[in-house]
Amino acid sequence: MKKENILILGPTYSSKSTSVFLEKLLSILLPLANHIYLASGTPSKAYINKVQWYKPVSFNNVLSDGKKMKLKMCFIYIVNQVLLMLLLIKLVMKKRFRIVISISMDPLPIILLKILGKKVVKYWGGSITRVSSVTMNCKTRWVTLSILQEKLLAFFSDKIIIESASCLKFQKLEGYKQKIVISPLYVDTDIFLRNNSAKHKKTIAYIGNL
Repeated sequence: MKKENILILGPTYSSKSTSVFLEKLLSILLPLANHIYLASGTPSKAYINKVQWYKPVSFNNVLSDGKKMKLKMCFIYIVNQVLLMLLLIKLVMKKRFRIVISISMDPLPIILLKILGKKVVKYWGGSITRVSSVTMNCKTRWVTLSILQEKLLAFFSDKIIIESASCLKFQKLEGYKQKIVISPLYVDTDIFLRNNSAKHKKTIAYIGNL
C-alpha cells in the first residue's frame, strides 16, 4: 500500500481534549502515512517529534452575553479562520499532500482546501447546532448560522467519519449517507481496565469520548 502525506487540520485554539484526541488519531495514522503535517492550535505532546506541527495565529474567543459581544465573537471566529487559511496556502505551496483529515468544525478552511484540489475527510465528533442552542441562549439566528456551518462542512467533505450508526440521526447526517464511514475510536485499555464489578460496592459509569 502506498503511503500518503497527510495534513491533519485541528481547531485554532489550544485544548487538552484535542491533544488527547490527536494522540489517539496519530497512533493510528503514523504507521500508515509517509509524512504527517499538523495545523492546529494544539500539538500532540506524545508525537510532537514525529509530525511537522504548524501553529496558526489566532485570537481568543470568550463566550459572553450581550449583542456586541456575540458580534465580536463572530468577527474573531471569522478572522481566526482567515488566518488559518493563509497558513494552509503556505503549506500547499511548500508541502505535498493529497489528503486532509479535519477534526475542526471551521468550514472556510475546508472550502479552501477543496478549491485547491485536496481530498477532505471530516471527523464528525458532535453537533454544533445543539451546542449553539445552549451557549447562545437558543437564539434562532445563532442556531441557523450553526446549521449553515454544519451543512457547509458536510457538503464540502469527501468522507465523513462518525463513531456509530446512531450518530447519523443525532448529528443530522442522513442526507450524506454516501459519504459516511463508521469508525469507532478505540478505548485505551491502559487507562480503562476491565475488572469484576461484582467485587465493588459501587459502580461508576462513564459516558463520553474515551
